[in-house]
Parts: sequence; C-alpha cells; structure tokens
Amino acid sequence: MALPVLLGSVLLAVPAGADPENVTSGRSHLEDPDEVSLVRIRLVPGEGTYPGPVGVRFETSEPAIVYYTTDGSRPTLESPRYEATEFREPGQTLDVTETTTFRWFSVDTAANIEQNYDPTKTEARRNYRQATITITDGP
Repeated sequence: MALPVLLGSVLLAVPAGADPENVTSGRSHLEDPDEVSLVRIRLVPGEGTYPGPVGVRFETSEPAIVYYTTDGSRPTLESPRYEATEFREPGQTLDVTETTTFRWFSVDTAANIEQNYDPTKTEARRNYRQATITITDGP
C-alpha cells in the first residue's frame, strides 16, 4: 500500500515501509537503502546540432515526474516540471530557438530519484542528466 507524501508541491506515493522523512534525500529507503530509480528519461530528438529551431520533449520508460532547467543552473524540486500527458504519450513540446542545455532528474512513482541525485543539496554534485541542443543559423 502506498502512502501519499507531499514533496514540495508534488504529491508522491511512497510505498508502505518507506520513511517519508527521507523522500527529500533522494531515496525511498524501502528494504534496500541504496535502491535507485529504474526509470530512464531521454530528451527527444536528442542532443545534437540542428539547422533551425526544434521542438523537444522528454520520454520516460515508466511514469515519473521530470524537473528540468535550461538556464545552466542545477535542477531542484523548485525547477520547472515537465508537463507530461498519459504514460507513453507525448508530453509538452519545448521550443528551442537557440543553443540550450537541458539539465534534469526524475522522481518515479515509488519516490526514488534518478541516479540517487539529491536535489535538496547545494553542493556541486552533478549526477543529474544533461543534453545540449545546438541551433545553427542554417544548413
């Protein structure tokens, strides 16, 4: 049975037996304190160089909340949240008109944070994901 826990402005389902106090630390602490999220997030069309503006979106391997930045800052729980639709359905398209680096992490439905990233710390940990979309003025 999952218990609801408010993480910032996000309501997450934390499995019974998990310590809700540790949700913000980036781990759900079920049976295994080192359990990590198995969700895989990718930016589509992906890192690369494009001759003009391009629409990008995040794809997830399982339901998850994606927090991202495009201003060069480290993503946190206060960062913009990707607007997804139903699982495996295309979500929000982000229009990229100039070279932009996306930095992101995800939180799965069990409250596990991708790669054990800790968005609450201010230290220089960089185990968030990132990809750069480079826009040129022509072919």
